[in-house]
Amino acid sequence: MQRQLHTLLQKAANKWALLLERNLKSPPLLIAGHNKSLLFTFKSLTMARHDIHLLFVLKHWRENCHYTISVKTGSRHDSGTDAVIGIVLADKSGKYNEIKNLVSWGGNMEPGRDYFENDYLDIFTGTEQCLPTPICFMTLNSDGSATSPVVEQWLANSEPPYLLYAERDNCPSGIKKSPYSIQTCTYTINVQTGTRADSGTDAVIGIVLADQSEEYIEIKDLVNWGGKMPEGHDYFENGNLDIFSGTERCLPGPVCFMRLNSDNSGYKPGWYVVYVDVTTSKPGSVSKHQRFTVEQWLAVDEPPNQLYAERSNCPV
Repeated sequence: MQRQLHTLLQKAANKWALLLERNLKSPPLLIAGHNKSLLFTFKSLTMARHDIHLLFVLKHWRENCHYTISVKTGSRHDSGTDAVIGIVLADKSGKYNEIKNLVSWGGNMEPGRDYFENDYLDIFTGTEQCLPTPICFMTLNSDGSATSPVVEQWLANSEPPYLLYAERDNCPSGIKKSPYSIQTCTYTINVQTGTRADSGTDAVIGIVLADQSEEYIEIKDLVNWGGKMPEGHDYFENGNLDIFSGTERCLPGPVCFMRLNSDNSGYKPGWYVVYVDVTTSKPGSVSKHQRFTVEQWLAVDEPPNQLYAERSNCPV
């Protein structure tokens, strides 16, 4: 029965692919979907899928645009910063591009430049997808590792308005739908490794955090993203409690789902995890805490013989 269903679904997917080929005139883009409602609308063709694993051939209609961003730092005392500065650019419909690190994305100044220093005019250039209409909304974000005034405002916890972001809206009647990702939250993640023999690992560990609506953030390498232990610390070793902290977009709801991943690299890469604690902080809001009890190997040679662990505390 399952084989027959799979054959029928594959035929349906092929039909949709053929229809899409005839309806659109751009290079193809392959998109796979699984266990999540999706709705694709192209011209007059609307296609919906729910809880079915299919592969559709879609058309990639968005082009890349070249963006040049100039940032002027103030001349007040201690105006400069060494923090990581990101930006979100949106149009009036709420469509947006997010650049998490302006310097690494497209720093265009001379080699060795110290960006965002007192009275500097810094220029950044790079490519991102084109937005449907002109940019009229901006959010500038700081990771909080230092302070920086921009758009005649401090991005600092110690100066008014005590925010690590600044929003400016030049849309004709205000942005239609402000993207939730424009707000930045600080995530603190504590990971407890077990004390069994060979519990530690040198593998690259990543994590996915999601809320009840299935919106999520993905951190592919916890150590590089936000390792907070002393320099030279060997993460994820036997008995370690490792702490990570960094900024990502805020989710609409509290974190209640976690997926921990291992790339299975290094000597004896198997890893036993006891628990993961996640604390979400946002300026002006009460911090939210969630503990995920894992008590599982992430290993190919230990039960359950898989390189990930999923835990959900979301309300049923």
